[in-house]
Amino acid sequence: MAEILQRTREGAVQILTFNRPETRNALTPELADALTIALDDAKHDPAIRAVVLTGAGGSFCSGIDLANLMGMLAEDPSPANRRALSRRVLGGQLHGAIRALWDLHKPTVAAVQGSAAGFGLDLACACDLRVIASDAKLSYTFVKRGLVPDGGTGHYLPRLIGLGRALELVLLAEPFDGVQAERLGLANRAVESERVLATALELATRLAANAPLAMAAAKSRLKANDSFGHELSAAVEHAAMGIGSDDAIEGVTAFVEKRPPSFSGR
Repeated sequence: MAEILQRTREGAVQILTFNRPETRNALTPELADALTIALDDAKHDPAIRAVVLTGAGGSFCSGIDLANLMGMLAEDPSPANRRALSRRVLGGQLHGAIRALWDLHKPTVAAVQGSAAGFGLDLACACDLRVIASDAKLSYTFVKRGLVPDGGTGHYLPRLIGLGRALELVLLAEPFDGVQAERLGLANRAVESERVLATALELATRLAANAPLAMAAAKSRLKANDSFGHELSAAVEHAAMGIGSDDAIEGVTAFVEKRPPSFSGR
């Protein structure tokens, strides 16, 4: 059975590859846990000096696997289970992967091709640098699914591109590409799809050549007091999370069933 997260090395660079191509690398609790463990291993391995995060099959990460989530909800659709699932999966495992990326003292580069939506795009934003394919399909679709933006969207996105542009991307929930992402300041590089991984590896190799302690200190300094900001944002998002609402269930169900949602405001 293929590993859902593949680990490979290029010199001092650890490459972590989401490997669920049949779902465009949609995120499950198991994949989030595998990412958290891999990042912890990288943290404690002195031979690893930089990390590249990418996806197999031409996509980065299409967001949370909503079909998987609905399956877990179907086992017990009670409001109590919705809240428990929200705390355990969204507030715990998935946010844990985001925090592991954000807090890693070694430099990280996201190599984004194809689809990066919702929580998948948040994973890219939690990295230090982003190389994005010019024709990538990017989106924050939370509100179209009846969900509150999660995964640190409220924290990372305004810091990267400013509040006004963040509000536009999140509230309109319309797709945009890598060229637009570079113009907004979300992408550090926008390149042809076939050059994404090579460009990310070239940047990561340059980062890995720098002094490790100085790099760690520089990241810490630039993010000074920001870990609290992330935790606060995560707590606010989790408290506001719409997974327990009727609209959230309708939005996710409509997506899985490939039909327009009908929201009630409840």
